[in-house]
Amino acid sequence: MPTLPVAAMLQEEQDIFGRLPYDIIHEICQHLPAASITSLTQASRTVHLVTHHAEVFWVILLKNTMPWFFEIHQLMDSGDVQGNQCKGIFLWAEKTIQPETDAKGPLLNLINRRRIWEACKTLAGRYDDNLPT
Repeated sequence: MPTLPVAAMLQEEQDIFGRLPYDIIHEICQHLPAASITSLTQASRTVHLVTHHAEVFWVILLKNTMPWFFEIHQLMDSGDVQGNQCKGIFLWAEKTIQPETDAKGPLLNLINRRRIWEACKTLAGRYDDNLPT
């Protein structure tokens, strides 16, 4: 059985993400659900290093993948939510604010907004495809 440093070196050599620029890794993560991002950071040392303490990454991810979460966007723009809080907010929102959850109270508004936003996004894509150019 290889020692830990040798195993880590082998893993690093096999980490295909180590060959990609950071902006490509960020773009890939934009298209993944939170659970997949977490799994990817565990599977790839490069992705872990690129995303773990990268406040800008989590700010961009939160803004781009959760356009329906107006309240957080306003707090971010006003400076009440800092970049270092965005990772936790993103992971919490991705897990908690899902149409399949049985939430009640104020979260229900966010869940419905997200559900409607996603449906409209799908319809907008179909509508855009049919527009004359």
